[in-house]
Amino acid sequence: MKLPREGPACSQTGRFNLWFNSLFQLTRSVAPLLPAPEASRVWMALTGAPCLGALSGARADWIGLLRAVARRDARNMSSIAERLLDPTLPHTATQRQYLVMAAMTGYLAVGERDRAAAVWKRNRKDVEKSPELALRLLYAHAFRSETKR
Repeated sequence: MKLPREGPACSQTGRFNLWFNSLFQLTRSVAPLLPAPEASRVWMALTGAPCLGALSGARADWIGLLRAVARRDARNMSSIAERLLDPTLPHTATQRQYLVMAAMTGYLAVGERDRAAAVWKRNRKDVEKSPELALRLLYAHAFRSETKR
């Protein structure tokens, strides 16, 4: 699943999107199951194309976010995910839910429950009906004092 070292893969939208969607699904499935050092090694093997360094905007942010997730870099996870949650960016429902999970996880990992809760509140329409158990768990942690009765 590596991009070619040179050539049109990074510049041709269709080829990049195919590669990126595959990387996104693989990262979503594998990164949470591996220890950070192993996830980082897998990440580096999958993203070794020099052309990735030339990406900009949301493409570069997505690569940075997936790298931060693999490294368990909570601060970068939350800040990059927040940027990508810009409502003007055309993400799929699955991608938006992943972004909410990444931002909330990052904030919760550094003890910023209020910021995690704010992410949920701002993106409620994207996540409240999701069957993702991870979202429910993040919600429970972010709104812990509100859920105790």
